[in-house]
Amino acid sequence: GMLELLQSLTDGLSFNVFETVSTKPETINSTVLVKRAAASVSWLLIKRNISLVVSDSESTLVADPHLIVRVMTNLISNAIKFSPTGATIQLSTRAAEGNFEVEITDQGPGISEENVKRLFQKFEQVESADGEKRAGSGLGLLICKQFVEAHGGRIGCKSEVGKGSCFWF
Repeated sequence: GMLELLQSLTDGLSFNVFETVSTKPETINSTVLVKRAAASVSWLLIKRNISLVVSDSESTLVADPHLIVRVMTNLISNAIKFSPTGATIQLSTRAAEGNFEVEITDQGPGISEENVKRLFQKFEQVESADGEKRAGSGLGLLICKQFVEAHGGRIGCKSEVGKGSCFWF
């Protein structure tokens, strides 16, 4: 609808893919980040009748909250886009060995191994296992990758066709 259109337009405006991302880190609790991300997709969850199940470690981390929330929001939005009505998406966070880890797992159609390799390349729009390309996920993942890497982090995807996907960073 109109809101999605506005969101996709402003997403494009506020970020240039070819610029170096500068972070404004602050000490923040993961719960705050998770709540902000969940709040920003709540209307989409309701619209599609999808549940977001959160398992949060309540970790303290030093990161740019705006960028991390954008990454979470992007990945949850993608998960919603690929999920059947009534599905559940899981968001979990944990602190491990000095890292802060986030996983977003969906019950969507999954992505083939060759397509997983192409996911984070520039402007690739990868088909999901059901053969459909969903609008908007191509650039979103590239932005996620740049935001995560600006924090010295890594991002990836584990997926099996027919068994959903797990995006992690």
